[in-house]
Amino acid sequence: MHRRFLKIGALVLGIAVVLGAFGAHLLKPYLSVDLLAGYQTATLYQMVHGIGIFIAGILYKHYHNKKILIAGHLFLCGILFFSGSIYLRVVIGFFGIKSLGLFNLVTPLGGILFMAGWLLVFISIPSSVSRDNTKKDEDNLNS
Repeated sequence: MHRRFLKIGALVLGIAVVLGAFGAHLLKPYLSVDLLAGYQTATLYQMVHGIGIFIAGILYKHYHNKKILIAGHLFLCGILFFSGSIYLRVVIGFFGIKSLGLFNLVTPLGGILFMAGWLLVFISIPSSVSRDNTKKDEDNLNS
């Protein structure tokens, strides 16, 4: 499962770079300042939480904690809801539509998913490591 998160994280990060470049070079002349700022926020949060997915993959390999798996999924869903809804708002805003109606509630839901994911990462990392685990880690490094 950790490899899947590493691949998904890399893909999400690559897409964020493409979308960021697309916005900075191709969309900038066509978007209002507000729409461009929203677009940049969406790509920033996609980038940060793509790194979060990548981190979840690394942590899961080390700790094998189901909460870390859930956190990775929360980050992915948060990207879809938060960044995806902002991207959609930019597209429809380009065509002069001002609001997504009730769909506007998807953006804060994505933010809540991000927060929940980071909370799960926080509580999933043990505050101390037993000597047995430390010894195993040292043995793995030496082999």
